[in-house]
Amino acid sequence: MWIMVSRTPPGPRSELLYSITSGNQVAHQQPAADSDSDPLRTSTRLRLTRLRGEADNTNSTRESPTQNLPVKPPSLYLDLEGIRLGRHGSISIISLYVIPTAKIYLIDIYTLGGAAFSATNSNSVSLKTVLESPAIPKVIFDVRNDSDALFSHFQISVDCIKDLQLMELASRMGNRAYVHGLAKCIEEDSPVSTIVKTEWQRTKDSASRLYNPEKGGRYEVFNERPMRPEIKEYCARDVALLPGLYGVYAAKLQKEGAFWRVLVRDATTDRIKLSQSTSYNGQSGDKRCGPWDEWNIQEAMEAWNEEVWWNIRTNDFVLNEDDDWVSPTSKEG
Repeated sequence: MWIMVSRTPPGPRSELLYSITSGNQVAHQQPAADSDSDPLRTSTRLRLTRLRGEADNTNSTRESPTQNLPVKPPSLYLDLEGIRLGRHGSISIISLYVIPTAKIYLIDIYTLGGAAFSATNSNSVSLKTVLESPAIPKVIFDVRNDSDALFSHFQISVDCIKDLQLMELASRMGNRAYVHGLAKCIEEDSPVSTIVKTEWQRTKDSASRLYNPEKGGRYEVFNERPMRPEIKEYCARDVALLPGLYGVYAAKLQKEGAFWRVLVRDATTDRIKLSQSTSYNGQSGDKRCGPWDEWNIQEAMEAWNEEVWWNIRTNDFVLNEDDDWVSPTSKEG
């Protein structure tokens, strides 16, 4: 089941990524007036319509809105929800925000299971293809448990990930000992208005009473079908605020230079490798700790400066726009 929450933007209407089985439903948001730059323009009044013409083909798809999308800045933003998300739990919903089409897709992994990842469009592109592609950037806040769950349950090894949590840490001035959570990042750094932040907090509080055991809820609410409006809105609102955070942190890192951008890229790769290891514990308190301390930052900076100095001196390699060292003749490639 793909549930689509639409902002009804100008221009052509985008298609669903996939339709898989008979009776799948898509929720189209009713057109709404602009509301203080809210990236979701959310409405709890959703009109359900059945997909037609693809009822009996489990591999049937429509053209994917993830095709031919810009990669600079990234077009795809992801968030996963589930029960004890990771190898010892399960994935319930993947929220996918496709920026150029201004659509948020809530992908029902609980119902579809592996079919959500293996179904292909007319060009043989699947969700697994997109998630594993080294050429399609995907923005996620803290990739570790998401990567753990995707790898453990569906053998998906994510690639080309932009980890917002690490981007915030690298662009931060001062102490980098501990990472921030998404809520703190939204409260302190999101460029949306106070009104939008208040609405996001209201949605979060309403949903947490349903899923948080400490507030009388239960995580299994993410697996209830049909989805409760509060959960649907919660899933959509979180991912809707990620592009704004990406813009803020990417701009700061652009000013800082290639060193910190490469450090973030390497640390993201390390997070993915760690999440796929047998020793990974997604509930460990150590997850609060950042990957860098003053000593290894200094060590990495010295190594970086030596590399830069050597390549300037020898002209063997230059940095391309992706912060990769390449030969001068291939810089334009």
